[in-house]
Amino acid sequence: MREALVRECARYDLDYDRVIRLYSGVADDAQEMKRAWWDYVVLAAGVAVFIWLGLNARVPALAMNFAWVGVLTAILVLAAVGGAWVLWRSTRFS
Repeated sequence: MREALVRECARYDLDYDRVIRLYSGVADDAQEMKRAWWDYVVLAAGVAVFIWLGLNARVPALAMNFAWVGVLTAILVLAAVGGAWVLWRSTRFS
């Protein structure tokens, strides 16, 4: 890990000691760990988008053919049972 950090610090012209302090959660002063104002703007924008999408969401009309639902459910159950049986034969669930 140290070699990778040294390589990346050299690549991006970062101070290795500062990166180690920040990586371990230890900062010299509170200013290093303080978030910028735009971090909160980005967070608020993301929350606003999710709220807007949630308020405008509607349940779509979905017509289902219950015969096909039964067939697909049977196939799913058979696949699950078959997969469990193969797994049990090869590993005995251990």
